[in-house]
Amino acid sequence: MSSITVDEVVTELKNRGFEGFAVGDLQRYIDWGFRKIVRMADWDWEQDIATVVLEPGVYKITVGGPTDPQLAWTDIPLLRDLTRIIDTTSGSSFALRPIGEDEWTEFLTADLTNAGSWGTPDRYYFEWENAIYILPPPQTQKTYHIYMWKYIGDAESAMAYMPEDWEEALLLSAECICHYRARQPEFGQECEVRLGAMLTEMMIEQNMKDPSFQERVDSPWSRVR
Repeated sequence: MSSITVDEVVTELKNRGFEGFAVGDLQRYIDWGFRKIVRMADWDWEQDIATVVLEPGVYKITVGGPTDPQLAWTDIPLLRDLTRIIDTTSGSSFALRPIGEDEWTEFLTADLTNAGSWGTPDRYYFEWENAIYILPPPQTQKTYHIYMWKYIGDAESAMAYMPEDWEEALLLSAECICHYRARQPEFGQECEVRLGAMLTEMMIEQNMKDPSFQERVDSPWSRVR
């Protein structure tokens, strides 16, 4: 995992000749550079599997988007999209079926807090950036694996899990943006060529080190949307 910090990236950019920019501007360019390399590459760590345990009668799982002020209090923060929900409770393993708004509205006609409405969940409704509803509410404790895409956030929040090999790519990407902001398009274009070559080389190296990498890249679980 990465050991570099945003402050260290700022210092390095100043050492590369961009000391004329304010620190706040450089931090913003680092975020822009981070998002740029994410768009250019497949990031395994952008996907995640959350494990959620629901007690009898509990059917709501709160989720949060990147601008949610209550992000720290959600069950699943930074959730962008779902791919599947698997019931992994001991003795079972099956995928829940997603439902649309019409079927969800039908559930709302019943009192879901009443034990008479509980049962064995076999479907879910995803209310984007708000909640996942497991239906019908479970009558026994249930464990679920939620396969999802997560928002990548900003560079600072991603530093803890960004691979070390990508540190130089982040620096170079931020440098490209600094050149353009300094009205040096020729240097910015040269920088982008170097960045593209670096990312290509790193992806090839990862493919060679990990035989399963290509299989994951070609699957819907590991492609940036």
